[in-house]
Amino acid sequence: MGVGINLRKYRKLAKLTQRELANAVGVKHNTISDWESGRTSPDTDSIILICETLRISSDSLLETKKTAQGEMTLNGFDHALLDLTKEYTQEQKAQFLENAKIFDNSLKWKEQHGED
Repeated sequence: MGVGINLRKYRKLAKLTQRELANAVGVKHNTISDWESGRTSPDTDSIILICETLRISSDSLLETKKTAQGEMTLNGFDHALLDLTKEYTQEQKAQFLENAKIFDNSLKWKEQHGED
């Protein structure tokens, strides 16, 4: 499941309204709605406050849906990457991705040609 779906599930299990959770986390109630719908995502500080308020682990909140390859969860690197790029414009994200592809191709070439 995605963060928004998990957030809604755990908020409802805690019997909290969006407004109540928003007050506990220190955001506007429509921010909770945006997070639950997937329009935006909580930052690291908000994730910590959400987890403390709902008494869940960050792994529970951040768990993504199962795929054919198995269960996917976000690790520390994934979170760092999301935090790094969350303020990027679409153009910056596209450039970042292009650079990552170039780097990946370089690693593959080195691997094929026995270079470290």
